[in-house]
Amino acid sequence: MEDHDLKLLEQISSYFRECRFMTGLSREDFSKQNNISRSLLDRVESGKYNITLSTVLLLCNLYEISFSELVDEDYY
Repeated sequence: MEDHDLKLLEQISSYFRECRFMTGLSREDFSKQNNISRSLLDRVESGKYNITLSTVLLLCNLYEISFSELVDEDYY
């Protein structure tokens, strides 16, 4: 991956991590409550794995944020 892609992936991961923190739930509790695997959440939040668009959209839905909010250029 290019440096720009890695930076974007880390920023998206960080955003999702912050969203989960705002729920007050641990990764394990959030994954159980939303019926997703803990390992998927670990990979997303680590920022080290290239996540699919379907995963991004799933998490946007779970955190009740729009995709456009996630990719708002002011955040990056």
